[in-house]
Amino acid sequence: IRDSKAGFEVDIEWSNGKPLTASINSTTGGECTVFINDKYGDMSISCGGEPVEYSVLQEDGLELAVFDTVAGAEYEIAYN
Repeated sequence: IRDSKAGFEVDIEWSNGKPLTASINSTTGGECTVFINDKYGDMSISCGGEPVEYSVLQEDGLELAVFDTVAGAEYEIAYN
C-alpha cells in the first residue's frame, strides 16, 4: 500500500510467499492506492461483501489500483 501512514491499517494473509488477502482499514477516509501484481492472479476489492470499483493507473512501469474509501470502513483485496 502506498501512503499507509496516511490513514490506513493493513493486514495481509500470506501463503507460500504469495498474498491471499489483504484487509485495509481506512481510519480517515480518502483515496487508497495499491500496487497490482498480476503474478498473484486477478485482484478484486470489496467492502462489506460488495465489490468496490477502482481505477487502474500506470506509473513508472507499475500498474496501480486507486479507489475511494470511507472512514471506519474495512476493504478486502483478494487474489483469484
